[in-house]
Amino acid sequence: MEIYMPTIMLGMIMARGAAAVGFGLMMRFIAQEPALKYWLAFKLLGTLSFLVLYFEHNLPQPHSVYATNILGVYAYALAWIGIRIFNHRKPIWWFATAFPIVMLLPVSWFIFMDPSPGLRVLVAGSAFFILSLLCGVEHFRGEANNPRSEAIQRFVGSLFFIQAVVWVLLNLHLISDSLEFLKLVPHTQSTADVFDERFTVSRSFWIVVLFTEIVYPIGVVAMVYERLNGKMDKTMGRLRQLLDEQQKFSLMLSHEFRTPLAAIGRTANYLERTAVSLKKDDLIRLSNIRKRVKDLSGLVDTFLDDASKRSAYDDFRVVPIETAELWGLVEDAVKQDRGNTAFQRLQVTLPASPCVFLGHAPSLASALGTLVDNALKYSPGNTQVLVHVSATEESVTIAVSDSGVGIPQADLQHIPQRFYRAENVRNEPGSGLGLSMASWVAEQHGGQLDLESKEGEGTTVRLTLPLSTKDHRVVSTSTISAKSEKTYPTA
Repeated sequence: MEIYMPTIMLGMIMARGAAAVGFGLMMRFIAQEPALKYWLAFKLLGTLSFLVLYFEHNLPQPHSVYATNILGVYAYALAWIGIRIFNHRKPIWWFATAFPIVMLLPVSWFIFMDPSPGLRVLVAGSAFFILSLLCGVEHFRGEANNPRSEAIQRFVGSLFFIQAVVWVLLNLHLISDSLEFLKLVPHTQSTADVFDERFTVSRSFWIVVLFTEIVYPIGVVAMVYERLNGKMDKTMGRLRQLLDEQQKFSLMLSHEFRTPLAAIGRTANYLERTAVSLKKDDLIRLSNIRKRVKDLSGLVDTFLDDASKRSAYDDFRVVPIETAELWGLVEDAVKQDRGNTAFQRLQVTLPASPCVFLGHAPSLASALGTLVDNALKYSPGNTQVLVHVSATEESVTIAVSDSGVGIPQADLQHIPQRFYRAENVRNEPGSGLGLSMASWVAEQHGGQLDLESKEGEGTTVRLTLPLSTKDHRVVSTSTISAKSEKTYPTA
């Protein structure tokens, strides 16, 4: 089945125009790839070359033919420049400029001075053939350090090789006419001009050409995506390395601070105990020194504890945990840190039916201990702190509420950040690491930490953890109560 030239040109206009639109959209979102503008110009010039040819009846034919050849040859030259830039090779501008000019000089002669369709197509087609081969070779010289990217580039390069071979097969008769003109082959009957409307192409050749035009932009998108993906992986690897180095440096620095701080503290204690003739102002200064040393030592210890916990929890293994068992760990920690008096301010409500979920008990106990400790610390001593544990078929939620100073609205979204402290408590002792660690623990369990607060009225922090499956919700008939919840007074 034969396809006429106008149909071929219309299909090429649509295919190349769509590719140009695609490259234009890519440039808008991926501006950091410099090769895209050359591939966009490649498709734009290619589209224009077929537009001029399609509307040749509105232009003098020699001029439309010449414009088609100029646009087409320079389009392939820009495609070659683009792939060299993509492969981080220096573009050879003089060749990309001079080669089309050299090839178009005889084309001009065979169009305007001594019209000869066969020789004109032979010379212009040779330019397309050579530039297609150069583009294909450049694609095959792609990134050898990335096998997937290399395979994609070679696939795109093979499309240029296919175009070069198809051009030769399509124009064998014209090449034959040209060789006859040069007296290299016996005389054959002259064939129609390739730009003539009567010129036809077999359906198989047409499918191959259209296939290469459609698949080429898809291949380029895959090339650019793979390049960006590789850059992203390298950037993330470098960031992880920098963060690891920063953490190691911070840990080393914190360890180094311990020795001089301990020495300063011991010296201040010794002077305060042994110096009998010190003035009252000097004793106050010594007391301030000891206080500052204690604060700095506490900050260093907190930082080291946070870093060591994150490192230790990186490879934690989850096991079934019952809510009452988890609260027992928190209870022990709070009593140890705050004493029984502070602990008696807690009012704890646990589900009436035991709830079992998968988790890492030490990290969860540390996170919940932080939430309870903050609630006790930032609320008046005569108020209660409410701890409410509830469960659904999908998750368990532990809410800790206090009636303390609250968090300003402007600070609320920044609270889970490491070292961040709200404006209204910056004069209080603390490091800003507790809620950051609690949020991190929640994320490691696939859960989340939510804060609700109003300055001057109090704060509620909810730690929500998912239940892996319904099988982990265990109900013991011996402990079921008629009430939906049980309240355990701590006093």
